[in-house]
Amino acid sequence: MESKNSNELSFTTISTLYAHSSTLRFASVQPNNHLFDLTTHINADFTSFAPMDNVTNTSYVEVDTEKKYDEYIEYIVAFFIQQKGLYLLTPLGLFGSIASLVTLSRMKLIFTSAMYMAALAIVDGISLMIKLTFVEIKRAQISIGSTACALFYYNGTWTQQYSNWILVAMTFERFIAIRFPLKVSKFCTKRNTFTVLLIILFAIMVLNCHFLWTFQEVPHPIFKYECMPRPEYAHFLAKTWYWIDGVSYAMLPCLLLLICNSLIIRKIRTSTGKQLDLTNNMQINAGEKNKQQKQVTIMLLSLSIVFIILTLPNCIFFIVKDEIEINSNYKIARYYFIYNVIYFLSDINQSINFYLYCVAGRKFRQKFIEVFTCKENRRYHLSRLYVAKDMGRRTSSPVSTSAVTGVTRASSSPASDNPSKYISDLKIITVVLELSAVFYLYNNDFHNVDASINPLKSKI
Repeated sequence: MESKNSNELSFTTISTLYAHSSTLRFASVQPNNHLFDLTTHINADFTSFAPMDNVTNTSYVEVDTEKKYDEYIEYIVAFFIQQKGLYLLTPLGLFGSIASLVTLSRMKLIFTSAMYMAALAIVDGISLMIKLTFVEIKRAQISIGSTACALFYYNGTWTQQYSNWILVAMTFERFIAIRFPLKVSKFCTKRNTFTVLLIILFAIMVLNCHFLWTFQEVPHPIFKYECMPRPEYAHFLAKTWYWIDGVSYAMLPCLLLLICNSLIIRKIRTSTGKQLDLTNNMQINAGEKNKQQKQVTIMLLSLSIVFIILTLPNCIFFIVKDEIEINSNYKIARYYFIYNVIYFLSDINQSINFYLYCVAGRKFRQKFIEVFTCKENRRYHLSRLYVAKDMGRRTSSPVSTSAVTGVTRASSSPASDNPSKYISDLKIITVVLELSAVFYLYNNDFHNVDASINPLKSKI
């Protein structure tokens, strides 16, 4: 009977700390930990845990993690993920965010979609940097004070939620574009997109503002300093905020993405190319716009599907976590493994958007290769070199100095910013000038011949 009560005590203490879903996500990578970190991070009173066969009725028991848990492969894998995962994902995510911004700035995408994609890249990069900075501070065992502690949790949480809701907003915009193509110009504007991003940002920041006063830095027997919930808010965080955060971070975004993507796929399967066009089919560039929106839709569907795959385990874990049995060393190690894998998947979700763009978007991939291999610059310089050679050849020709004047004017016009257009205009001007010269010479020669035959006509 005593063992049973002890098991319940251990399960309760573990559940208490891990009930704080935001705390879990933000602090999923902790330095210098074994299983002790799994337990102490949830417990506001620093209760630690012992192997189940050694648990007594006391509130404080010790755990020998090195001897009891490292024999399980689940623990070894979980420990590696927790120690190294973020260091592997952050460089990939930061490179992807920067590459996405640079590539998007060089592409002629639908502007509202480009705004969402740029915002997603910025927020994901910021979120990864906040996590990595927090982990490095904990690893160095530096005291940052309660204010900085609260700010880290606050910023680390709202950036993760905001990233998910940007994807939801972008998916909803795609649904409107496909379902109501003739109303896109009214609803999917730059101003409306910017307004939506601001409203979502404001709502999420307000929702998470409680972190500014519910968390504090306290002394810790192992880590020296630890950011922990204030005792007076422990019940709110464990019972109320747990579900609020679970719904706003994972469950509701997953549900909305499932609904919107199902409707988008259904509409795509039953629509013609004209119905898929984002703009009025009477526009001149409707064909090009249609290709652009197809590319954006494919990339968006890829993002959404991968997001659902990576986040759905998180949703399930939120619901069934309290049903997981923790009554043996192996089951504790297994719980530790499940927990780390689930939140590692959430971190992956913020690191791979750029790579999904490259895989799913042919034009995005081509533009990225052009930009980062300098093909775009080489093409531009080759175009300018061709123009310079053509100008030199025309200048040395006996046609007329007016050809040089025409070329000079063409080169100084605003249209010459585009090399291909510049070359086309130059060729047209050259052909016109050559035809004019030939026509002039022909008439002059004909007049001379006619005068030699009939001198009177020449006088007239």
